Amino acid sequence: MIERLAEICRSHLLREKILVVPSLAIGHQIADAVAQSGTPWVNLRVETIRTLSDAVAGFALAREGITVLSRAQALAVIERVCDRVLDSSSYFAALSDRPGLHRAMQRSMEDL
Repeated sequence: MIERLAEICRSHLLREKILVVPSLAIGHQIADAVAQSGTPWVNLRVETIRTLSDAVAGFALAREGITVLSRAQALAVIERVCDRVLDSSSYFAALSDRPGLHRAMQRSMEDL
């Protein structure tokens, strides 16, 4: 992947390039690896799905008074939903009182 990105950076030196990654930290590690290989990454923009969606829809949502939940708020909502819908017959019943389930569900929702 690093070699392919370095090739793209060399062949499109001055054009804007967008690298979509799971987290900004991972993206910057990838960009650093490209730089360490001797290839400059001019105009390479590191983005996540969240930063891209904020850029596209953020102002419209703000005008409507809509805000994005913080991670703590999202986790609290997921915990409340699980308390309401997961009963003893549920596939996840045995895991319903474990915080790891809620965090895994939160990560899945963020990924979606």
